[in-house]
Amino acid sequence: MDLIELAKEAGLNLTRTGASYSSSCPDCGGKDRFIVWPSNKYWCRQCGKQGDAIQFCRDFLGMSYVEACKKLNLEKKNYSLLTPSKPRKLQIAQEPPSIWQEKALSFTNWAHLNLMNIPQYLSMLEDRMLSVETIKKYRLGLCINDKGYRSKDFFLHRSYWGFSEEFKTNGKIKKLWLPYGLVIPSFELWGQIVKLKIRRLEWHTNDKLPKYVEIIGSMQKPSFFGCDTHLPAVLVESEFDAILIQQEACDLCNSIALGGAGKRADAASHEFLRNVPLILFALDFDETGKKQYGFWRQSYSNLRAWPVPLTKSPGDAFKNGVSIRQWIIDGISQYKNKI
Repeated sequence: MDLIELAKEAGLNLTRTGASYSSSCPDCGGKDRFIVWPSNKYWCRQCGKQGDAIQFCRDFLGMSYVEACKKLNLEKKNYSLLTPSKPRKLQIAQEPPSIWQEKALSFTNWAHLNLMNIPQYLSMLEDRMLSVETIKKYRLGLCINDKGYRSKDFFLHRSYWGFSEEFKTNGKIKKLWLPYGLVIPSFELWGQIVKLKIRRLEWHTNDKLPKYVEIIGSMQKPSFFGCDTHLPAVLVESEFDAILIQQEACDLCNSIALGGAGKRADAASHEFLRNVPLILFALDFDETGKKQYGFWRQSYSNLRAWPVPLTKSPGDAFKNGVSIRQWIIDGISQYKNKI
C-alpha cells in the first residue's frame, strides 16, 4: 500500500495536479493546500504538516509506529532481500601500532580543545542535536590549520605517525592528510584509541574527495558505542548517528557505526553481533542502505529492519521531531519476543 491509497482510505478527495495530488488538509482544513506525491511524501502548505507514509498513518489514521509499519508491510516492502551471497572469510582487524595510538590520542585531545574553545564550530555539532556533555564524553573535535595561508588542512610527514615514506607517481613524497573538519575518534572499551575520522567542512556535492576521511592506520572495524552483549544493538552508517543514539538511549542499546553502507563486520565485531539479543538494522533509508539489508539479514538471524519513521537517518529524524528513545523502545518491543 502506498501513500495515495492511504490518503484515499483516510477519506481525502484527491485531485491530480501535474506530478502530485492535492486535497483539503485533514488537519487544518486548508483547501487544496495538502499535497501528496507518489514518492510517498506529503506536505500541507498552510499548517506545514509533512512526512512519509508511516507518519501519515500516525497523523491521520491514529496508528502507533509499530501498527503503521505492520500496515505498510515495511520489512518486506521497503528493504530488498538479495540473493544470499557466498560465505566470506572474516577479517581479523589489527590494532594500530603504539606510535599511531600515541599520535592519534594527542591529536584528538588537541582537536577537542579547539572545538570547545570556538563557539561557531561547537554550534555545528549542537545543530546535529548533540549536547555539550555528549561532545565532551566522546571527545569530538575540530581540525583546523589556522596558520596555513593556502589551506586549513594539515599535510604531515608520514614518519611522524610511524609510517614509512611513500612516493606518488610524479616522484613527490606522499603526505599524511589531516583535513579541515570535525574530528570523530573511536575508542575500545578500555579507552584505547583505534580509529580517527574527519568530516570535511569544505566538502561539497561535486567534490571528488570524500566527505568523511578515515586517517590511515585506523583499525578496520565498525565503531562501537556501547559494548554490552545483554543489550540490543542498533546498526547505523554514521558515527554521529551512533553517538546520538547513545545520547538518547545508552541504557537501552549499543549503537554500532559501520562508517559506510558497504562496510562489513570484522571477526570480533561479528562475534559480538551474533551474541546480542537483537540487532535493529537502521542504515540510511536510501537505495544503497536498502540494498545492504539482504546481506545483513541472511548473515544474522537476530537482525530485523527498523528504519526511522521520517527522512533517512536517525540524526535527520531527530531534527524533524522524532523521539530517538521512543523509536528504540518501539523497535525492541516489536521484535523482542520474535527472535
